[in-house]
Amino acid sequence: MLEQRILDFFQYVCPVRAGDALLVAVSGGPDSVALLHLLLEVRDELGVRLEVAHLDHGLRGQESTGDAEFVRELAADCGLTLHSRRIDLPARHDREGGSLEALSRRERYAFLDEARAVAGAHWIVTGHSANDQVETFLMNLLRGAGPRGLGGMLPVGPGPLCRPLLTAWREEILAFLEENDLPYREDSSNEDLALTRNRIRHTLVPLLEEEFDPSVLRTLARESQFMNELDEHLSLESDRILGELVEEDPEPSEGRIRVNVPALQGHPRVLQRSALRAALEELAGGLESITLSHLDACLDLVHRQEGRGQIDLPNGLLVRREYASLVLTSREEGGMFAPPEPSSPLDLTVPGETRWGRVHLRWRVAETRELSLQDWPEGPNRGGFDLEAVARPVYLRGVRAGDRLEPMGMEGSQKLSDFFINLKVPRPQRTWVPLLCDNGGPERGERILWVVGRRRSRHAPVAPDTSQVVLFQADTIV
Repeated sequence: MLEQRILDFFQYVCPVRAGDALLVAVSGGPDSVALLHLLLEVRDELGVRLEVAHLDHGLRGQESTGDAEFVRELAADCGLTLHSRRIDLPARHDREGGSLEALSRRERYAFLDEARAVAGAHWIVTGHSANDQVETFLMNLLRGAGPRGLGGMLPVGPGPLCRPLLTAWREEILAFLEENDLPYREDSSNEDLALTRNRIRHTLVPLLEEEFDPSVLRTLARESQFMNELDEHLSLESDRILGELVEEDPEPSEGRIRVNVPALQGHPRVLQRSALRAALEELAGGLESITLSHLDACLDLVHRQEGRGQIDLPNGLLVRREYASLVLTSREEGGMFAPPEPSSPLDLTVPGETRWGRVHLRWRVAETRELSLQDWPEGPNRGGFDLEAVARPVYLRGVRAGDRLEPMGMEGSQKLSDFFINLKVPRPQRTWVPLLCDNGGPERGERILWVVGRRRSRHAPVAPDTSQVVLFQADTIV
């Protein structure tokens, strides 16, 4: 039963506590409508509060307006608070250019994050299904992605996102809706075969099931999970070697990374590719439009006999070979793009590590009675917090307009923009400063615990009655 799967998800994969709030992203389509009704079925057992969010992108005229009205009536019928907004995405795309799909995704998640803050919700819950996962896997396979792209979506993350239907198949979801006589909206754009995802859904997937094996989608879903695990391992390994590969730049710039070619050549090719991917992601703030063929072109520069040459990459990136050095440069004004997405939520109950931008963050839990300041002195790159006073989910993200810090030792709060001015942090670098955030609950919402490497907040301090401390150390990779 899907209801039991939802319960298991919120008990074992993304644990929630009584009183937690969930913001449910509802488009009006079958997956998100089923998700909302399933959550209504189990909310009392979980003890959670639900609110609904809907963004009208303005892409389909009256059909979009109809979707918004459907969700408004659905939320009202369920007695749930609705957070909604309409934007003119086509006009914004005309002004900004680039990928319409990528712009749509950014706007959607920016809206959901704002709505989560207003709702005081701990998690944003989306209705992505196993079919969505397989379609994403095939799209990225066809465009030439590596393990990161083939890994697809995670059940939890980035940031406070979770996907409890990621193991549910579309036929199960439609059967649930039909059995319970639950109406939903059909998106006409899903039939447009000019869109790659739709051609995969309506042409490639049926062909694979008919010509090869009806269970092929489940096989591909397992492959996607395997790629997620492989990518996690490669990312950690490439982070370890990248710090050793980066050379001191005679003309330091936030928009340039210089890599030692002989040192890079000393590693297996799979790690060479992974390290270059990490460096490119650092410069561009993401890997949109960067394919496996682009990474292999970079490796051709690394291994060519002659010591010069260059290639242009998407996202305003330039890779140049200068004899024993490989210079990766961002041509974006100011040298920086948008910051990376928030990290996946951190599991603070066990030792762990993650990477966000140029920072490698490690943490462990210690009993206060076993800890001395000599063992773990606090400093710019180290910090300790009362584990019980930290509210899940906990994650890293970049700086946003309007962010405020409540500094340790000070009353009130301070704008992060003023904080960075006082520290003389150049404007292009500010959005790349990692913030360690948690969720303070319905009344407080998201809290900034630590401006990593610079200053901690007064939240979750280690006090005389603290029993367990979570200890962080942040190291710069490149």
